Amino acid sequence: MDDSGITLKSSRMRGRNLLILPDQGRAQRISPEFFGIRARDRSWNAYLDSFIKANKTFFDALEIDLSFSTSPGEIDISLRANGVIGAVPLLAPDTHKVVGGIIVQPRYGWNSIGSMFSAIGWSALPDILKCPMVPGSAREIPPWVIAGPAVTRLEQLMRSSGPRFRPKTDIRTMPRGQIIWNRYCSEQLPRGDFHKLPCSFSDLDIDENLFRYIRWALERVEYELSPHCMTDLFARRLQDRVVSLISSLGTLRALFPDHRTLDALERDLGRRNKLAHSGIESIRWILDERGLAGKMNTDGLSWRLRMHELFEQWVVTIVTQWSRQIGGRVLTGRSYDSVAPIQWDRSWVSSLTSLVPDVVTQTESDTFIFDAKYKGFLDDIDERRWRDYSVTLRNVNGALKARKYGEVCWLEACAFAERKEGAALAAASSSLFVSAVQPVKS
Repeated sequence: MDDSGITLKSSRMRGRNLLILPDQGRAQRISPEFFGIRARDRSWNAYLDSFIKANKTFFDALEIDLSFSTSPGEIDISLRANGVIGAVPLLAPDTHKVVGGIIVQPRYGWNSIGSMFSAIGWSALPDILKCPMVPGSAREIPPWVIAGPAVTRLEQLMRSSGPRFRPKTDIRTMPRGQIIWNRYCSEQLPRGDFHKLPCSFSDLDIDENLFRYIRWALERVEYELSPHCMTDLFARRLQDRVVSLISSLGTLRALFPDHRTLDALERDLGRRNKLAHSGIESIRWILDERGLAGKMNTDGLSWRLRMHELFEQWVVTIVTQWSRQIGGRVLTGRSYDSVAPIQWDRSWVSSLTSLVPDVVTQTESDTFIFDAKYKGFLDDIDERRWRDYSVTLRNVNGALKARKYGEVCWLEACAFAERKEGAALAAASSSLFVSAVQPVKS
């Protein structure tokens, strides 16, 4: 960590460094020396414009804000992350070559992110960016961050590629489907095999090569995760899940794929099939060995994950589990089930027509409206001992009760999340608010 508070780490390759930023933390100043500039003028005076042009795409991908400050004879640059974690490369302002990378770490730590991934079933997928590899990032990012969603994609591909009618060609003694007469005349008759009929027909079967490719990919992920299972709880959980999927494939042997066969397979399955496309894309990631699982390679993929989306999915999962205990019905904003139209006495063209809460739980007597907020300033609430509020609410008649209309209060879902996921997510739970609104009696 340098005098500006920014974390710098050097990779094995000379001149390639990593800049590690905390998500929604304070703005961090970056020095031109990070890029190996050794000119007489080591300030940003001569390289500011070139630096911005070279790296603007990467900053925009992670929604990193650049701020400038001036001092006598010098310009300073500061970077601040804004709710998107991930990794992107950094280009030198003079040569425009990759000299390092930026990693934005979650403010609650990687273990809390692992708890969220586990809770939602690894359904949140990072966006893989079409950017150069990030040198040294595979050593700083847990292997399950991308491997977990990749395994989920492979599992979905397995489920969506079950037995179906596929065209087959076979030589039979009894005719089936359509007899291929030209082949019969050119191959069977000259040999005297009058009883052997080449037939073309449809039969219910699986795509064996596809499942052999999937088995190879799963075995590769299991192999890469093995060194980390003794020290990383989430790597061990993911490996157990991978072993279960491999067992479900039975005695089918693995087959090493190549890009040409994967392209042909994707065309056969149809490019409009999103599950097939994402599953085969995951096989490509593993095939390219781009820091997907394990740390055999120091370079990793360029990727990003919007934390507010992950946090919202986690809140939906926690609220759904809590709602089952009270017999509530859950409506979510993602599926547009929670849309509430607004009727104005006087409306204008630009008037708001509806509200879409993140999660709504309906019971016979109450309606609970949840709004997940992944905001950095909510960490201040932790200093006000939010757990005391949770304990107080927990002791009110042993249940959750709606307050008067519009009242904003802490909900026992925070305490439920802590009991369910452990203390690692205690701080994250403090960002969970609810507006408890009494329902309109019909």
